[in-house]
Amino acid sequence: DHVFHRNREYKMGIIILTVPSSQGSCKELALKTLKYYINMWEEQLWLWNSSAKFPPTLQYDEWTIARACRKNLPLKLATCRSTMEVAREKLHKYVFDRVNIHNVMLHLVRQRGEMLESMQIELDNLLNQQNSSKEELQQMQIIRQLENNIEKTMIKINTSQNIYSLYVQLLDYLKKELAYYPPQLDKLQNMVLLYQKDLSDVTIMTHEAIKMTEEAKVNMTEMETAFLAERKAREQKLTQQKKLIEKIQTTDE
Repeated sequence: DHVFHRNREYKMGIIILTVPSSQGSCKELALKTLKYYINMWEEQLWLWNSSAKFPPTLQYDEWTIARACRKNLPLKLATCRSTMEVAREKLHKYVFDRVNIHNVMLHLVRQRGEMLESMQIELDNLLNQQNSSKEELQQMQIIRQLENNIEKTMIKINTSQNIYSLYVQLLDYLKKELAYYPPQLDKLQNMVLLYQKDLSDVTIMTHEAIKMTEEAKVNMTEMETAFLAERKAREQKLTQQKKLIEKIQTTDE
């Protein structure tokens, strides 16, 4: 009874083998289940072969076949009215069909395993390409940054060249101006010499004028003293004359 009650597990094992994503323990469980049912059918066939040596009654054959096919209704209907030999042949055919299905499933499992490996390899390649694309993106960013730095450097170089050109032009202008200045400086130097001579003459004239001024001051002082003395003498003389005139007038009266 325990053997024939596991028909559902057998079918689940077949379904697991047909699913490409099932791996590892699921596949091992399905293979073990199939091997188990193959061994079970072989033992059942051995029992039937043993019981054939002692032919049972038709009722016992029907009971045995019904018991063996209790969970498989189509097989039970196909063998319920058959003899042991016919049932054994049908079960042989059924087992062989299942074995063939098992072999086909194993072949499909191998194919799908190889397909899965190839897809895994392709996935690894795609991941590597993605990683390489990230590295390329980083390299492109570095290249763009370098291009920006180069562009800034070129702008600085052009600015420096313009400044240098302006410096050269200014230097030429200053050289021309410097070549023009020496004659002017000579003229200015001659004018300075003339001004110095005139200044000397003016200084001498100034000293003479100061000397004459001092002499004039002395003379004026002397003349002022003499004028005052003369004025005083004149006043005294007038005073004496007034007194004399008054005296004469007094005498005449």
